[in-house]
Amino acid sequence: MRVKPLLDLPESIYGIRSEFVEKLTEAVGRPKRTAETYVVTPPLVDAFEKAMKIVGSSLKDARSRAAFLHGSFGSGKSHFMALLSLLLDGNEDAWRIPELHDLRATNPFVGTKKLLQLHFHVTGAASLEGAIFQRYVAYVREHHPQATVPGVFADDRLFADARQLLEELGDDVFFSKMNAGRTQSDADFGDFGTDFWTRDLFETRASSTEPAEREKLFSALVKSRYGSFADESRQFVDLDAGLGIIGRHAKDLGYDAVVLFLDELILWLATRASDVSWFHNEVQKMVKLVESQDARREIPFISFIARQRDLAEMVGEDYAGFENKLVRDSLRWNEGRYETVTLEDRNLPAIVEKRVLKPKNEAARLAMDAAFEKLKKTAADPAWRTMLGVLDAKDFRKLYPFSPALVDALVALSNALQRERTAIKLLNELLVEHIEDLKVGDVVGVGDLWDVLAGGEDTADGVMKGRFESAKQLYTHRFLPMLQEQHGTNTAEKCQRLRPEHPARLGCSNCAVTACRNDNRIIKTLIIAALVPEVTALKDLTASKLVQLNHGSVRVPIPGTEASIITKKLRDWASMSQTSGQLHVGLQPDPTVSLQLEGVDLAPILQQARNHDTPGARQRVLCDLLFTSMGIDKGNWSKDHK
Repeated sequence: MRVKPLLDLPESIYGIRSEFVEKLTEAVGRPKRTAETYVVTPPLVDAFEKAMKIVGSSLKDARSRAAFLHGSFGSGKSHFMALLSLLLDGNEDAWRIPELHDLRATNPFVGTKKLLQLHFHVTGAASLEGAIFQRYVAYVREHHPQATVPGVFADDRLFADARQLLEELGDDVFFSKMNAGRTQSDADFGDFGTDFWTRDLFETRASSTEPAEREKLFSALVKSRYGSFADESRQFVDLDAGLGIIGRHAKDLGYDAVVLFLDELILWLATRASDVSWFHNEVQKMVKLVESQDARREIPFISFIARQRDLAEMVGEDYAGFENKLVRDSLRWNEGRYETVTLEDRNLPAIVEKRVLKPKNEAARLAMDAAFEKLKKTAADPAWRTMLGVLDAKDFRKLYPFSPALVDALVALSNALQRERTAIKLLNELLVEHIEDLKVGDVVGVGDLWDVLAGGEDTADGVMKGRFESAKQLYTHRFLPMLQEQHGTNTAEKCQRLRPEHPARLGCSNCAVTACRNDNRIIKTLIIAALVPEVTALKDLTASKLVQLNHGSVRVPIPGTEASIITKKLRDWASMSQTSGQLHVGLQPDPTVSLQLEGVDLAPILQQARNHDTPGARQRVLCDLLFTSMGIDKGNWSKDHK
């Protein structure tokens, strides 16, 4: 019996990206589905409680606060923010979740305080203020069409253009649109929003140093003659001043606080980190979310920022020496001003159980239960402990037929994966396409991860992208040809990878040539371990651990001899010319084994030299090279030109 028919899986992975990647704005717009698909575990209840307390304390103290929502890809940061937004809004679909009922009593501001919530996917924005200000303007247009336009745009240029047009058209024609439907008597009676515009009032407002007064003129001009200005302009006031303007404007509309849900902000910063000037400028702005030049804003701003990795880790390797120090100092300045709400990876077993491994019926569930119990009894102790990793048997059952060790590796890899390739999607992809022949009672080998990881274009982001490419080249051009030659699978008749009709993304998946496929699985496990060596189960790899991580794949006539057979294979592979220098096998009876993806590991060398890499040192080296190339004695030249 095979595993796939027992599970409620999609027919295809492609074309249903939204099932695996939760978009914040879309999730907020469909509250019932968002609430029904959310898996609430005790650690997540704690995370919601902490997030709600941040909002409550900000409202109580009238002080702005910000928090990172920290978790790996696939931990549900966007989904968490969407549900948190619904809870703050008092949405009954969200509050019907039983595990969250107690939070309502401990957070009495829900339903009594009016919160203006803005949801962002920052990717693609030119600047932080551009993202926030334009979203706020759009919100006001949608929900408060009669309100003034907030003056978050740099208005001097607009006022200058308006003066020029006023001179060309004259007072009557120019002010006719601004005064449409209004009379001087309306203004005399003080009706709200009924300023009767004249040249004197225009100049009074244009020359005022009061933001609220200037905002009235700005709003009237944008609404009457310069409607495209708010859509097209990229000239904003600075973030600090703009947040002050938004705070006053939102308070006038009756709101008690502004809540910002900033998804993808850290990724947005990291992807443009090579532009040092831009990066430093935008990072410095982030502190303005919690601190302002004015001692107090009219209403507080509460910001939740999704973060899958510490930004210093994501961009630190992109810089060297002096620039690296500047980056880290800049990031450290912000770090202490933000709280952290952690979405722990230990939530993953429950999430995977509900969103991936759903049995089709009760009979299917019982069959999987029985298979897992049999695995517990038959797996030898070292193999069981290796597969278990840092979890327990209860979590292993939730993940079965995946092992906790495999999921740990996938979580570590997912920190570098593109957003569309989440852990949840990749696990679905494995079951739907890559291990259709997996039998009930078997475990998915860690090596099976490689084909699903390497099957797409541009697998990874950031620094890991280059390492993934090195791994692909090493496997495709060195190890795969070697194994095909050994097993006689270097023809289309024997190897599915060489057949034109075989989808390249599937690699060795479901291949019937078991011996070749199993050896490939061992090599792929080594590659994965080289990509994420920090994973507990992949540290200090030995021949026996390679067998254990792919439990049941290595079948031998005499049980217990699997490790010795793999040891012989590893030593044979290491001795071959095409893999020489890449694969390292120890001399122990159960040898240590590792794979080097690049030619020379320069990281430790560069790390030791970073403190000496300053602009001054670079200039001296460049000067020495220049004098040497010109054949000039630097010492004599210095004496002659003192």
